[in-house]
Amino acid sequence: MLLRTKNLTLKYKNKIIVNDLNINFPIGKITTICGLNGAGKSTILKALSNNLKPFSGNVLLDDVEIGKIKKRDLAKSIAYLPQNNDIYGDVDLYTYVSYGRYPYQSMFGKLSPEDDKIILSSLEMCGLTALRDRLISTLSGGEFQRARIALTLCQKTSILILDVPITFLDVSYQIEILKLINKLSKDLNLTIIMVLHDLNLAVLYSDYIAVIDLHTLALMTEADKFITNENLRLYFNLNSVIITDGLYMIAKKVHNEN
Repeated sequence: MLLRTKNLTLKYKNKIIVNDLNINFPIGKITTICGLNGAGKSTILKALSNNLKPFSGNVLLDDVEIGKIKKRDLAKSIAYLPQNNDIYGDVDLYTYVSYGRYPYQSMFGKLSPEDDKIILSSLEMCGLTALRDRLISTLSGGEFQRARIALTLCQKTSILILDVPITFLDVSYQIEILKLINKLSKDLNLTIIMVLHDLNLAVLYSDYIAVIDLHTLALMTEADKFITNENLRLYFNLNSVIITDGLYMIAKKVHNEN
């Protein structure tokens, strides 16, 4: 399914956060949205997941305005993982991940054998099978973030929207989570849209980079073509020395122009 925006403008109170945004998110690829603090990155994700209504313009899913799609139906196409780690009581991991089956449950809320199969598959894909009976309060930060991703997989959507999925994690867990996201995208042909602050990690674990600047899309490029002196200067106010080590590019900050 193709998710895109058309002349999308977003406001908080009377302040324009995003203005006239037009972007198509490539199907089956990872697109990471980058930009300076306050650029509107998380706001865009809220609009893409129908958690924020447009001031004008539209978010379209296969040319249908997402605001006109029933919530349960939309939840079968788009899964959204916000930054905050909301915990729904101290339940076991299996129960927590099962919440992703909500859009498919009957009014009685009972899990079917098919639900159970999908829950167990999601746990397995995220490397959590052995932890299924653990209380989520006993999980490490990395384990819990994998649990949150497993919950979104349970929705069986073709699109995942992830708002800084490595927040509050140390560097080893950050790499672990991003490797998992990359693998899931390729194995399941998922369209993944996420926000990251670390440009090097964005390049390493994305197919495309979308830069938000001056309230709109300033640049959309293949990830391995993103880190250049010009891009860093134009969109991040940095003069940098770029060191390339295989596929990993390091932008060493020399000074900030501001």
